[in-house]
Amino acid sequence: MSSKPTFSEFMIFYEKVQVFFEHRPSPWACRLLFEAMRSATLIKDVSPVLDKVQEKLSHKDIDDLIRWTRNRTNVYLEKARNTEPLDKKYDVAATMMAYFGLTECLHEHGAFTERVFEELRAEFGDKYLQELQKIDQDFLSVDTKKLYKQTQVKDWPDNEAACKYLVLKQWQDDQHVYYLDHIEKFIWPLEDAYIQSKGPHDYFPPNLKHINNINALKVRALTEISEKSIVNVDDLAMAYLAGLDKELIKLIGGKAYGLTVLRAAGANIPETFVSPVTAATLNETDLKCLPNYKYAIRSSADIEDGSKHSFAGMFDSFLNVGRRHIADAYQNVKLSVDNSRVRSYLALNGLSDPHMAVVIQKFKEPTISGVWIGSHANGGVLEWVEGNGEKLVSGKVTPNHEEIDGNTTQENCLTLGGKSIARQLIQLQNVVSTSGIADFEWCVLDEELVLLQYRPVTASITNSNESQKDEPVSSKDSFKGLAVSPGVVEGPAKFVRKINELDSWTEGDILMAWFTDPEWMHVLSKSSGIVTAVGGFLCHTAIIAREIGIPCVVGIGGDAMKKIWDKTYLSINGTTGVVSTKVKNK
Repeated sequence: MSSKPTFSEFMIFYEKVQVFFEHRPSPWACRLLFEAMRSATLIKDVSPVLDKVQEKLSHKDIDDLIRWTRNRTNVYLEKARNTEPLDKKYDVAATMMAYFGLTECLHEHGAFTERVFEELRAEFGDKYLQELQKIDQDFLSVDTKKLYKQTQVKDWPDNEAACKYLVLKQWQDDQHVYYLDHIEKFIWPLEDAYIQSKGPHDYFPPNLKHINNINALKVRALTEISEKSIVNVDDLAMAYLAGLDKELIKLIGGKAYGLTVLRAAGANIPETFVSPVTAATLNETDLKCLPNYKYAIRSSADIEDGSKHSFAGMFDSFLNVGRRHIADAYQNVKLSVDNSRVRSYLALNGLSDPHMAVVIQKFKEPTISGVWIGSHANGGVLEWVEGNGEKLVSGKVTPNHEEIDGNTTQENCLTLGGKSIARQLIQLQNVVSTSGIADFEWCVLDEELVLLQYRPVTASITNSNESQKDEPVSSKDSFKGLAVSPGVVEGPAKFVRKINELDSWTEGDILMAWFTDPEWMHVLSKSSGIVTAVGGFLCHTAIIAREIGIPCVVGIGGDAMKKIWDKTYLSINGTTGVVSTKVKNK
């Protein structure tokens, strides 16, 4: 079997395929890419063809090119017919179909044939359709010859553009007959048998028997991933670019899927490996593929980091893990699917039990860590702290904060190498997100911007500058913080310093705290509102409050918290950031 290409080799080939297909989605492009991710030989074989079609070719050149791809199809078809067992037979047949599809696209689809028609239009002007009609009538298609029982042979035209068209037309006829005689009765029963042999799995795409698509290729790629204990994110990114998409989430989880999308988009991410949900343990043999680094061992559940539910902070993750402690950290992440905060989050949102994949990511202490959440295609909120980002997402500190709205230039914005980090993330979110907005975790490492996580935005945010800038603090009993989850609530309030003090807290109270962490999930879900002394727009408290739809103000400061923590009745405005003490009406 041919060796697999490097990610760089695959990406060069991927760009050539995109140019050939004019960046249009096509199952034939997917067939080429699924085979390319498995075979450096195919890349070496097909790349010259993709390069050649960008040149100005004569009709003889075109005929030679298509004849070569047909010959390659014949070679692999014959080999497939004589190959057993089923898996190997399908592997060879899949390569055959890649060449068959390339032949198909050389004579009928894509930019190459379109250029021939452009030459005809240039040659014959407005009358080019009449010229094509004459050629079609002089050189009947196979089906029309059968209809009219006509076999006459005409001399080829003297015009080179017309000859190019005629080459394409005759190969189209030939391909039609070739498909009916050799391909149709062979490939579709084989693909059906291959799919059935892999059994039903919830990570397989639906409608598997829909004919003439790439589902068998998807099943093969997903099966190969499921059978591995550790997969390099480069392999996942190649599979994603070839045609796998949301099917990956059920197998590698939301966090690993986000990293896959980032890698495929060319973003700078740490060296990353993924253990799919189908792996139960990691042994020393599994770990041999991992260099001797320090690692972050991170959760990637199949229902985590989705478009509706973030599971922010619900599962366990571990930073700065030495290689010999990876297996233990891995097991702890796996076991965290059943911790108490996860159970509370599942019950609150009516979700089924998660399945856990694990991300194994090279770790180095960063200079700066931050988060970004987009508000629209050209704006969002950036927050950051020095060092690693655990204290930022946990809400244990009030981070540096920056908002971008439209094309306005922010003064004193965070830059790296003279470029705004927020602007760089805006560009990236427009590449990776179909909605135009994204939630990123990032850091500055060795003077480079490094992406650690991408997920869809689970709850929309407002521009806090606009909502808060003109809101007055009306009295000495009112305090201003950062509005992070909209809405207004007035009612009983209780300050809780530590989680073990929650016995005196009553369900439905407004919760006051220095900060919260994921262990407080069961309390947050039963609060009518939340106020914290520290924290930012993208801390765990803020994200959960927005997801469950309760007003929340964070970062009011220690002095303000000390002035209200003994109060039993509050009004909080999660839209403007104002927190006021009230006297309960009798």
